[in-house]
Amino acid sequence: MTDRQATGGTAWLGRIQDALGDLLGDNRPKVEGALKDAKGSALEVYGQAMDQLDKLADKAPAAYQDRAHSVVRVARRKPLLTTALVAGLGYILARSTVHRR
Repeated sequence: MTDRQATGGTAWLGRIQDALGDLLGDNRPKVEGALKDAKGSALEVYGQAMDQLDKLADKAPAAYQDRAHSVVRVARRKPLLTTALVAGLGYILARSTVHRR
């Protein structure tokens, strides 16, 4: 993990809260813990993806490196928007490759 990577710091808290819910037999802490765990794991994966994009930006032609790094910085600051854009583009690409009968 690099210092620039978003971390899933809430993942371990979620696991503890989930276990506490099991111990007490209460579903609310268990559900909240599972949500925190999922959020932390998703942030960790997102941070790893952003690190990979940074590495790719380093390999871009010199004329495009500054622009590529600025796009990655924006993507880091707005993870929800970035995820929605990538999902939308994936949907469009998937629909465009489906052969209609």
